[in-house]
Amino acid sequence: MADVSTNEIMEFLNKHMVTKEDHDQGLKEGAGNLRDSELRMLDHMDEKLADLKGDLVVMMRKEDKKLSALIELLEKKHVIDEQEASEILQLQPFPQR
Repeated sequence: MADVSTNEIMEFLNKHMVTKEDHDQGLKEGAGNLRDSELRMLDHMDEKLADLKGDLVVMMRKEDKKLSALIELLEKKHVIDEQEASEILQLQPFPQR
């Protein structure tokens, strides 16, 4: 084994050690980067959820049109009366009449 002096050890430590200030600064920078990444991710999720909500509303409106057409057909064929048709069409999610 090589004989290492105390001076050599101290020189090595002075050259390579991290000070408390360096460590604290690194933590602050890391926290800032993490916060920025988190905000970008949340913005992306908000956009995706808004897109999903829009897609669901479009799909529900199509189904609502189909239901309205079916109720109108049943009313024309005298399977249900006007009051029953009106009660059904007043139900959510898109009430009519």
